[in-house]
Amino acid sequence: MELNIRKMTVLQPIVLFLYFFIDQGTGSTKLMNITQRERSPDTSRVIRTPEGLTEVVGGTDLTLGDGFKAESFRAVEIGQTMDPLVMVDHYVMTEPTFGAHPHAGMSAVSLLFEDSEGLFHNRDSLGNDFDLRPGDLYWLSAGSGAVHDESPRAGSQIHGLQVFINVPHSERFANPTSRLVRSEEMPIIEGIGYRVKVAMGESGGVLGAVSPSTPMTILDGVIHSNGQFSHPMGPHRGIWVHAIRGGLEVTVGKITRPLSPRQAIAIDSVEGAEIKISNPWDEASHFALFDGAQIGETYIQEGPFVMSSQQQIVDIKKAYAAGELCLEDFLCVLQPGESTLVGRHFFLSHCKEKRSTNSSDYETTKQAQRDDSRIAVEEFN
Repeated sequence: MELNIRKMTVLQPIVLFLYFFIDQGTGSTKLMNITQRERSPDTSRVIRTPEGLTEVVGGTDLTLGDGFKAESFRAVEIGQTMDPLVMVDHYVMTEPTFGAHPHAGMSAVSLLFEDSEGLFHNRDSLGNDFDLRPGDLYWLSAGSGAVHDESPRAGSQIHGLQVFINVPHSERFANPTSRLVRSEEMPIIEGIGYRVKVAMGESGGVLGAVSPSTPMTILDGVIHSNGQFSHPMGPHRGIWVHAIRGGLEVTVGKITRPLSPRQAIAIDSVEGAEIKISNPWDEASHFALFDGAQIGETYIQEGPFVMSSQQQIVDIKKAYAAGELCLEDFLCVLQPGESTLVGRHFFLSHCKEKRSTNSSDYETTKQAQRDDSRIAVEEFN
């Protein structure tokens, strides 16, 4: 499997923290250490209008192997206006890529678009084991720590957004929880020239599912030629508008920003206002909107962890290496010598019930995990 990262500088972060890949020519295993440490966004670099709009931004191209392509957006690059979002990846995935991996101190949200084909298998240490279908949303509030694995079923092509969302310091170590919202459960706002799904939260009085963590509205919409959709923004909210397909115009007050396909813009709604999203072009436009309560606190992101201090990063990595990122009623089973190993074999069935931890059960489970996995074991240093 080939690892190819384009448009990346040594200062630009990516999703993964460690990654093994196989040289297809020699069959040898190589270790790519692509850990990046990210601190809070530098507010001095934020360029925005009095209405709170940043400049339009494009993502950093990212290709992992043959089965994952994305444009990645990071708050550390864009600025505090992105608050409460930490990261947004707009991706297409056709093969298992990341393997089982941890999260802590934040929420990881998967929004699948309706043009996805096939199923997206999700397993995690909260006890979930199900398939996401086109149009679904899954919110994992990792809190004190959780392990999960998402991968396309054979023959599937998954198109969506993977979003990391910050939480206040006071909620950093809350008990993990999650919320699955099926596409058919999402209310739809329809008008002349637009159709918008309320994947989560509320827009214009239309209520969708409630976030299990940071208050958030998530909209997935299509605007036809010459159509316009309006969304009211409350005070102290951070807005993210992403042009998924086709161009858009985003207007707040007297300021309008045109977005080309696959571009995005962040809006800092200090006093509250109305945002207008319009499509002056001939082709239909597809957009996603995230509207979340701003947190306004410093943080440190390191890979899949978002913490309030460097010591907390050290502590959570030690806890993960020790197999402690499971629910209280579960025991993470590790063979002798594996206390520092993480990766493909670590998902729900690796957090076995305490009454079922004999060696024969373990070996059966672990062999099934090996057979099922495509990602080599990763090691934290």
